[in-house]
Order: sequence, then C-alpha cells, then structure tokens
Amino acid sequence: MSLNALARQLLATYAAACSGASLNETSAPEL
Repeated sequence: MSLNALARQLLATYAAACSGASLNETSAPEL
C-alpha cells in the first residue's frame, strides 16, 4: 500500500470517528 493510500485511509477513519463522536462521544478519538 502506498503512503498516499494509507494517509487517505487514516483520514477517512478519523473523519468517520469525528462525525460519529457527535452521536457517541465515548467513541471520540483522543489526539
């Protein structure tokens, strides 16, 4: 997997976690 693909995967995962945090704050990632 290329670095670009990996970065996009991490961004997509983080974006999904952030959008889900508004509904379920317990799943909010700690940065």
